[in-house]
Amino acid sequence: MFAQFYTKIFTVESDDGPMIKMQSEAVCEEIVVSLDMVLKKFKKINPNKSPGPDLLHPTVIYEVKEVIVYPLTLLFKKSLSSGQLPEDWKYSIISTIHKKGSRSEIGNYRPVSLTSVICKLLEFIIRDHIMSYLLRSALLSNQQYGFVHGRSTMLQLLHMLDDWIEDLESGGQT
Repeated sequence: MFAQFYTKIFTVESDDGPMIKMQSEAVCEEIVVSLDMVLKKFKKINPNKSPGPDLLHPTVIYEVKEVIVYPLTLLFKKSLSSGQLPEDWKYSIISTIHKKGSRSEIGNYRPVSLTSVICKLLEFIIRDHIMSYLLRSALLSNQQYGFVHGRSTMLQLLHMLDDWIEDLESGGQT
């Protein structure tokens, strides 16, 4: 039932390229993956999370990180240079989590994908590289909150509340 429901509401994006084109002189360099970088990401693994479709539990991966960091660094470099992921990393286990309301209504659940923990390490490295480029190149608006270190959505709400209070105190309409 969940598969049929999610299939109906799934949106297939067109492959027309980005909707917004940004102009920048800054060039995003290639990602250089190092042993230290991969080891640092290993240390951030939450051992209490569920394993992905490869059934490698985060606790086990965390415990053997010193042994597998070198071969994984080589694998990450190969993946980035070839532009391809290992096939096993492309699979996920879809679980459902109840959001709110009646548990008997299928629309009250959201899908969550459990992917390979090893693949997530590479995703974190790529994400950090892209965010570093965007911040260094000043390509993000000052109004961007969330997904930016030190600029949470809670901070955005506090800024909005501050603006509203200032507006009300000066006799404006809010």
